[in-house]
Amino acid sequence: MDNATHFKIGGMRLPKLLGAFIALIAVIMFFSSIVSLEEASSAVLKAKTCLSSIEFNQDDCRAMIKDVTGVTVANDQTKLTLRQIYSAIAPQIAWILVWAAAFLIGIALYRGKKQLVPIAAGKGRARAKKRRK
Repeated sequence: MDNATHFKIGGMRLPKLLGAFIALIAVIMFFSSIVSLEEASSAVLKAKTCLSSIEFNQDDCRAMIKDVTGVTVANDQTKLTLRQIYSAIAPQIAWILVWAAAFLIGIALYRGKKQLVPIAAGKGRARAKKRRK
């Protein structure tokens, strides 16, 4: 066994403690990323109505879109392009996937030497091929 598995803090082994910490932080950040995705998608939906309507101040609409999503809208634009929508939403989706992967890494560290996904072993024996003479 390696030295890291023998080192204990408060009765827990260090990799198990580190795995629990990573998994907990990953769950919190996963839900935070989901909220961020919802915020960005609602800003994109509001931008569609805000930019196309005469009732709203166009400068305020552009400022709101820039603040929430980081996407800059040109002065003569009346709707968001597909590229702008993608650049507003894609980073949040990427962060959701990053935190899901961090959660799986944390669970793998927490479980230690146990298998993360059980793999069934075959019971049958492989037969040797007979050679012809």
